[in-house]
Amino acid sequence: MPTLRRLAPADNRALACAAAFTGHVLIAQSEHDNVIPPMVIDNYVGALGAARSVRHEVLWGADHGLSRPARRQAYGRLLATWLAGLAASSAPPATAERAS
Repeated sequence: MPTLRRLAPADNRALACAAAFTGHVLIAQSEHDNVIPPMVIDNYVGALGAARSVRHEVLWGADHGLSRPARRQAYGRLLATWLAGLAASSAPPATAERAS
């Protein structure tokens, strides 16, 4: 297995793309992920300096595939809450109705 280290966006094309991204980002990390090492997540979080917002959450007790129903439900709630927050923050302001 290769040695994992902290990388800068200049070191990696994917991180360079992440550094240029200006939208909203949700990173959901599984506590017991045996596929994506924590250092990789840290590198992405560190590269996202231009993002409009970054939310990084750890799904405690979860594996990479979210094999337990409770962890899948927790991920679903996290995603729904994040999306609802984005929708609420980007909604146009309410306008008062004009009297006829």
